[in-house]
Amino acid sequence: MILVIKMTTPPSEYLKNMSYFLKHSNEEEIDSNTFLKEYLEKTNTKNLHWLDVGAGPGTKLVRIIKNGLTDYMDYILIDVVEPSKELLNVFNKNFCKNKLEYLVNERHHTIWEEFVAQKQYDLITFFHSMYRIEKNSLEKIPSFLKKNGLACIIIESPNSDLFPIRQKISPYYKHKDIISYNVIIDYLKEKNISHEVSTQEPDQRFYVDGILDPKNSDTKRVLSFILQTKPEDHEKIVKKEINREINKELKKHVKKDKHGKSYIHTPDRFIWIYK
Repeated sequence: MILVIKMTTPPSEYLKNMSYFLKHSNEEEIDSNTFLKEYLEKTNTKNLHWLDVGAGPGTKLVRIIKNGLTDYMDYILIDVVEPSKELLNVFNKNFCKNKLEYLVNERHHTIWEEFVAQKQYDLITFFHSMYRIEKNSLEKIPSFLKKNGLACIIIESPNSDLFPIRQKISPYYKHKDIISYNVIIDYLKEKNISHEVSTQEPDQRFYVDGILDPKNSDTKRVLSFILQTKPEDHEKIVKKEINREINKELKKHVKKDKHGKSYIHTPDRFIWIYK
């Protein structure tokens, strides 16, 4: 099975970039709440064996659990796959801090292609962790699910204001094999893999007041995160002339909320895969 999740920047830099992005976005709250609502509508299980792939710092998992998942389950056991040792350490600290470490069974410090599942799962989640995989690995996901199990992929919507910017500017996102929503859906249909897509896109926003100022030292941090650059592209993105071009593109999509704050629309889509 070939399903590789690669860090595009060093883990410590990635965490800083992600933290800054989430500080200005409602993504984590909306993704977590939307996932919890939809999952509870789709499942009848009370004993949850859950595999999270590309766990990162684990903040979405913590939020989902604390927002009420435990109220609906008699039993929860979580396995995680995370290729970065540094991020896995942060994951452990977050679960300990929130007194949820008792829910975590196995922590696999490995890439997905080397992970060998010893069991099947009621739930497998990919929370923004499928952007750099071989698409043929999608065919294998159902084999890791129990009879009535579900897999959930959260991925950027083509309607996101960031999507065309990535396509136009980032060298990496011009690669023909980049995994996107459309690539996933086309492949699932081609292989007749049972799936459905959530009918509504959450109103996710990334607030950009001050961030689009080329003089703002945090601009490059945000852009490096939202463009998810490869190491060799990272320096290109933060160069002043590229920064200006990206800022120009972003400004075309800026909207105002009812309080006059500037934001861009960054919805995700939820793809559910069935056994």
